Amino acid sequence: MPYNRAEGTKSITVEAVTITLECVPSPPLTAGQTVTLKATLKRDGNPWPGETIVFYFSTLYRIGEAVTDSNGVATMTYTVPWTVAGTTVPCRHWKYPEPLFEAIHPGSAKYAYVEGAVAYPTRISISAPDRVPAGTDFVIEGKLEYQSASGVWSPLAGKTVSIYYNGTKLIDLTTLSDGRYSALVRINTPGRYTLRAVYAGEGFATAMAFLGLTVSPENVRTAMMTALPLAVGALLSLASLSKAFASLGRG
Repeated sequence: MPYNRAEGTKSITVEAVTITLECVPSPPLTAGQTVTLKATLKRDGNPWPGETIVFYFSTLYRIGEAVTDSNGVATMTYTVPWTVAGTTVPCRHWKYPEPLFEAIHPGSAKYAYVEGAVAYPTRISISAPDRVPAGTDFVIEGKLEYQSASGVWSPLAGKTVSIYYNGTKLIDLTTLSDGRYSALVRINTPGRYTLRAVYAGEGFATAMAFLGLTVSPENVRTAMMTALPLAVGALLSLASLSKAFASLGRG
């Protein structure tokens, strides 16, 4: 026996749902830094309140959720971790399809993401005599470190540190295994100088240290400035430095 035709109708509304995500401050970020994530949800161009937004770090790690307010904004704060599940997090650039942060609206399956980089914080020191006679050899030295964990600073070896005087580059040095750098220099023109040590970082932030130096007019030599790296672990007095230069015919 055949069956009669049957028909049912139902009216539906197809809504335009959009979501955007903002990270304040914007990347690049450093490990241990606290950021604010703001996801804005709209339905047909209007704020959509009362909806749950789920936030992720590096796509895989759910870090929390929040409900949109009257402006359709869901907000949460998050501190960039040093590690996730035992894996080192910093010094990495996240790009889609593995974004740095992601916000998902489960009700519509809409999502938004933020790309960016995370790096370790760094710091650098610089030291030199407060006053030196013009044309006399002296030592510029310091140490480059990175924050490997909360409150823990470790030497950063094999990195380039640039030394400047009054904005002019003097020399590039490579840090040793203990993060230290050093150079033997002389300045022949009397005056007040600003010495600066700079580690440019890996495309993210720059670590800098400044130091004032007065060069007095005693023993002025031919106008020149030179720099030589010191031996690893060497501890040299100004007297021994002068002897070293003399043995090279440069005293």
